[in-house]
Amino acid sequence: MQYILIFTVPIYLIAILLEILKFKPKLSQTYKLKDTLASLSMGLGYLFVSSICGLYIYYIFSFLYKNRLFEIPNVWVALFNGDKIYIWGFILLIFLEDFCYYWFHRMSHICRFFWCAHETHHSSEYYNFGTALRQSWIGAPFTWIFWAPLAFIGFKPEDIIFQSSLNLFYQFWVHTKLTKSFGIFDHILNTPSHHRVHHGTNIPYLDKNYAGIFIIWDKIFKTFIPETSVPNYGVLHPVNSFNPVKIAFHMLGDLYLDIKNTKKNKR
Repeated sequence: MQYILIFTVPIYLIAILLEILKFKPKLSQTYKLKDTLASLSMGLGYLFVSSICGLYIYYIFSFLYKNRLFEIPNVWVALFNGDKIYIWGFILLIFLEDFCYYWFHRMSHICRFFWCAHETHHSSEYYNFGTALRQSWIGAPFTWIFWAPLAFIGFKPEDIIFQSSLNLFYQFWVHTKLTKSFGIFDHILNTPSHHRVHHGTNIPYLDKNYAGIFIIWDKIFKTFIPETSVPNYGVLHPVNSFNPVKIAFHMLGDLYLDIKNTKKNKR
């Protein structure tokens, strides 16, 4: 679903380089070469998997769109084609797509199956722009279901895909320690401070701040907490590996063993 992200790779690499230069005096506290290489490998794998999955996801969305409930004007498609633009369509798509992301993200922390994929992103014990690229290899075949309602409502598949890509692109910039506060924007948008909390393993921070672009969903659904202390990053049960394959699949192995042992105990 994230073809557009291929063209943003140079931006990511430049941002990582600038962040490294900024933190050079205390680089060991922010970056570790093996960890960053693992994150970059995960990002490349994610682009490959999501590109393949995007083919059938587009057809599913197209089927739902053909049976849509409402006639909603084209949004990004209209902009690129030079068609008439309806601002309300942009506003509606941006907020509804982000609403879908919030519930995808929240469910990824609640449901063990989805956590098997999402845990990858949280597995780094460092918090930097490189960590933003540590994406799952096994989530794309399934997580599209959270965005499917948008096609059924009446949004064009291309608009949904492009907006979800922009959402993910936005989130790259919240993976940094460079900024402390954005003032009034902290009340509306997901910011680095809010997202640092989300990556924290501190007990008060667990399962908080699921926002993609807008922090308002967390405030509405009571999952928001401000950053009051420096987070400890990573997961409660560390992977202890920089091997991308292990990072990507180890949770599936753990889930299989738990299911297998559960069956044995029932006998």
